[in-house]
Amino acid sequence: MPPSSRSPVKIAVLGANGQVGSETCLYLRRYPDVEVVPISRSLPNSVLLRRCGFSPRIGSLKDEAAARELIGDCEVVVDFTLPKGTTEQMRATNEQIIRSALLGGDRLKTYVYMSTMAVHRLQRDDPIYRAYGATKRHAEKYALKTARAAGKEAYVLRLAQVHGEVQSVSRNSLRDLAGRPGVPATMVSGPSCTVFVFSVAEAIRKAALREFAPGTYTLISEPSWSWRDIHTYYAGRLGVEPLVVERPPPRGRFQHHVLSGVMAALRHELGQWAYRNRDIVDFLLGKLSPSLQLGLRVKNARARMARGIATDPALKPWTPYLAAFVVPGRRIPGLTDTRAGMETAAAEVRALLDRVHLAP
Repeated sequence: MPPSSRSPVKIAVLGANGQVGSETCLYLRRYPDVEVVPISRSLPNSVLLRRCGFSPRIGSLKDEAAARELIGDCEVVVDFTLPKGTTEQMRATNEQIIRSALLGGDRLKTYVYMSTMAVHRLQRDDPIYRAYGATKRHAEKYALKTARAAGKEAYVLRLAQVHGEVQSVSRNSLRDLAGRPGVPATMVSGPSCTVFVFSVAEAIRKAALREFAPGTYTLISEPSWSWRDIHTYYAGRLGVEPLVVERPPPRGRFQHHVLSGVMAALRHELGQWAYRNRDIVDFLLGKLSPSLQLGLRVKNARARMARGIATDPALKPWTPYLAAFVVPGRRIPGLTDTRAGMETAAAEVRALLDRVHLAP
């Protein structure tokens, strides 16, 4: 990376003890034009960061005074926090953290709120309302509004499914691949909804250096990886052959409308009622149309066979990945293609983590 003549931008990372937050700190540290300041709520939660050479600050942004002490010398705050509790408690905690940071950070210029693609309803089977997605969307709006009132810049980055060296989804993929030699993975063809922590760190650096305009963005690998690409990548890490069975994506364009969700729920309930009362339905169809009766019996027999296959571990296809769908939203310009530009950095992070885990 080329050297920079200006002083490094100091970036406070809230929630740095979490999976995504901690690995983001490791990648951010590779850039000479930023200085990473991890923030952890407690000393025990910061063990990995300290073993990796960081000096995390311990505390929480409970008010402006606490924020001034923890992040008063930082120009950028990145918020990975994920409060616990009821929906109202989570909303209140999010507001407290955002407000304290924006009003208590004396040198703060930019606030980056890390959100999620779960603010959208992405598939037909998704519920109309999810507390997690709704809570994140509320925090997005509050961050943008509060930053505007405080005269600061704000970015909302909606994360796709995050892959990386300490991410559970990546560890599970490697474990499953190692434990299923010769078993093909069934997946939907088309783009995946994934992003690597390498790109998360790069996007944060670009926001910190104001290389793209403030606003709300979907943070996903660009160009997108397919699920086949993801599977092949992990197979290559293990040195095994990637066996893949692809099926086509669902036909038709999914509309994100409440009405479509209600109609889908009604169709589901009607189908359940017909199944519970299938003898009556069969009898009535026999009176009205024997051909329809026969067709329904064949369909039900096939459905029973499919359910039997789905519940038999020996016959059930291995489907390790999510469905294929295009996540809506504006993309961040100029991100590195992770297929070509990630591996050197990822190898450095892996080597560091190996040393840390093997150290006494």
